[in-house]
Amino acid sequence: MTITRIPVTTSMDPEVIDVNGVVNGSLPKNAIYDKYPDGREYATQRPNLSLTSVASSYSVPAKGRGIYYWNAVSSYVIVNNDTVYYGDYTLPWAQKITAGKLPVTILEIGQYLVILDCENNEGWYVHITAPTILAKITDPNFPPNQTPALQLSGGGCVLDGLLYVMSTDKYIWNSASYDPTTWNAIDFIRAEREEDVGVYLTKHHDHIVAFGARSIEFFYDAGNPVGSPLTRRDDVAYRIGPLDNWSVFSTDDKAYFLGSEKAGAVGLFELSQFIPRKVSNVSVDQFFSIERARFGLNFLLCGFTTGSHHLIFITSYLPTNSSVIEEYTVVYDASIGVFYEYQATIGGVTQFGVISVSSRNSAIEREPSMMFSSGDIGIFDFSFLKLDTTGNGAYFSTTDYISDQSDYLFTVGGNSTNNFEFIVKLPENDAGTVTNKFVERMSVVGTTTSSGQDSSPIYVSWSDDHYRTFSAERPLHTGLNRYLTRGGKFKRRAYQLRYTGSDFLRIEGIELDIRASQYA
Repeated sequence: MTITRIPVTTSMDPEVIDVNGVVNGSLPKNAIYDKYPDGREYATQRPNLSLTSVASSYSVPAKGRGIYYWNAVSSYVIVNNDTVYYGDYTLPWAQKITAGKLPVTILEIGQYLVILDCENNEGWYVHITAPTILAKITDPNFPPNQTPALQLSGGGCVLDGLLYVMSTDKYIWNSASYDPTTWNAIDFIRAEREEDVGVYLTKHHDHIVAFGARSIEFFYDAGNPVGSPLTRRDDVAYRIGPLDNWSVFSTDDKAYFLGSEKAGAVGLFELSQFIPRKVSNVSVDQFFSIERARFGLNFLLCGFTTGSHHLIFITSYLPTNSSVIEEYTVVYDASIGVFYEYQATIGGVTQFGVISVSSRNSAIEREPSMMFSSGDIGIFDFSFLKLDTTGNGAYFSTTDYISDQSDYLFTVGGNSTNNFEFIVKLPENDAGTVTNKFVERMSVVGTTTSSGQDSSPIYVSWSDDHYRTFSAERPLHTGLNRYLTRGGKFKRRAYQLRYTGSDFLRIEGIELDIRASQYA
């Protein structure tokens, strides 16, 4: 008898792919990996998603475009389609922006809040003295207002009191100091190492980073007295670029993008400490390439830190004239370098990847608020409940939160019972030999909060034909002190663990008692 332990830690390894995602291969779904203090790794369920504002309840269209917490006025600013809201969906601003379906960039500069909309090639602002009065940037030197008009690239950033935007011809323009309404005709510099298209502008370690279709260049504030204050860094540049405006996400001092080297495959890159590094493996690269080339899908990137995990949401979508039709969401956990599948279905509506995240400035925020393209807004709730919940606005709205704390508690506690499905599909294992083997006993190794009364067991199944078919599921009590017998004969096997209950699981792996067959 040989005892073999298979660790549960695995990353998404797609082998067969269709428009709905991974069909064949190892795959963690709604999982998250962590470590005990002694370094042992385990898998558990992702935090539960608590929807704090459901757009359809307010007759708001499914065109979420951005959310931002404006600390100066202690309120959220929400952009959905052509309408900007103050606080929550009950308070629309009278002025409207141009209708759209793709994310906007929202920035603070001095006493202004700025909304940059590269989809419609416009810029908008609001001043702290009139925090619900929206106005368009009309200065003739602002790139979209020039003759001929210049197209804004994605992104934008604020450095040393100046607002910077980039046009698709790779000119980087800056506003007047702490004034996004005023622009000077000579205040620009060009990113020109590669003759490509300007895609995205953001900030990186107190530098400006300009992403072209096949280039990355860095600029710093040199305080030049005339023209742009920026000077290019001549010592660092790269011939790598993102796919488009929407496939880039920047946070803190890191940026993530789907792109490729000049003659390389599409993959996920992380820009950190001025160095881009591919973080996806060959099979994940193949997944992105097939989704794009065969099925004609694009990608939206967004992310945030929750707990000790830095999560990047990558959602494939089909763009139409009027909407974004999501197909699949992959989550990259940058903290440990693995890929998961993410899915949440609440009230019959599937919530795909996050398209915008509020800044973590609010005194009442436990976690940043996430916005979906559906317009719904929620948080990852670290309550140790393993069900996704829905409510309407009480936590999200500052006024409701302050005036009615009992309503707040009820809403976040959840008035729905959508237990999400937690799956870990392990890589194939042959116990070090290709001979026939018999499984006499199989145990799940780990801990649980089970009280011994849980009616939702862990379901165990396996595939002996390379994920094509799986055995009938067998239930295993979540006390994790039980085991299954008579596991049958195999040469090479992949196990799947599935759970939809409410216990908090920490699964370290599966342990097998194996007897070698007398016959090959």
